[in-house]
This record gives sequence, C-alpha cells and structure tokens, in this order.
Amino acid sequence: LLNRPTDLQLSDEDIFYLDDDGIPEEESDTPHETNVWQMNFGGDIAGLYDEKPMIVCLHNVARWKSLDDGGDMNDVVMKDVMVTSHHAARALVASGEASPEDFFVFFGFAGWDPGMLREEIERGSWTMVAANAPTIWNELQAQRSETNLAQAGFKMWHNLM
Repeated sequence: LLNRPTDLQLSDEDIFYLDDDGIPEEESDTPHETNVWQMNFGGDIAGLYDEKPMIVCLHNVARWKSLDDGGDMNDVVMKDVMVTSHHAARALVASGEASPEDFFVFFGFAGWDPGMLREEIERGSWTMVAANAPTIWNELQAQRSETNLAQAGFKMWHNLM
C-alpha cells in the first residue's frame, strides 16, 4: 500500500536518532550538507505525531550495503523494490553514494490484524491490482512532480486501475 505525497519536507537538521538507551546519537564532526527529504504519508500507525514515528525509504538499488556493519540493509518488498530505514538512507547520502532523490520517504504505515485485510477486500473496501517495479517507480515519480497534492493519489489510482 503506497499512500499519498504530502507538502511536508524534512530537513536533516530536524532529525536526530536515539541509541538503545534513549540518548541522542552524536553526529559526525565532519561538516555535511543539509538535505531535504520530501515526505509521503504511509498511514496512521507510527506517524509523525506518535511518540516513536516510523520513517522508511523505498529505493531500487540493491548494491547499497550498510555502512556500519557491512551487512545487507535492504528488506526486499518485491523484485527491484527495497525498503530501508531513514537512518541508513541518510548515511548513504552523507557518504556520497546516494542523494535524497534516490529514495521515496514514507512516515507511518497501514496495518491490519490477521484476516482483517481479506475481510475488507471481500467487503469491497480495497481493490487489489498487480504491479511490477517499473510501474511502481513510474507512478511514484509522477506523484513526486505533482503540484496538486489533493489529486495525486487519484491519478495513481486511475492509472493502476
């Protein structure tokens, strides 16, 4: 489920991460550019106003590896569509391997209890469509350039249907 773009932008200066003890992590002393991340609404759960908001980034570059442990930082959603944390995406941008435009950033998510989504589909609340990675990337890119944000989701829905 990909939700809609917003008019919110998040600056690196507005972001800090907490370690496991809840203490802000130290930023590098190396000067870095302040990047701006265009935000998309992902859903009501763990949104920006929650105590622990969730910000994730979709991308399609499988070669990126975690900078801190050398392990794979990508969770595969489907072929050529991966998701990673904003923290990892930000590290890639800081290293020069990527730019904020390489990611589609979502805050919050939608979720269902077991069987709930199936019931909602059977009731007609949702329509499922098949999609591949090029379709997803083309539609997200089109939404990124949309100036009328209130209509952006409708265009994607129309194109997919």
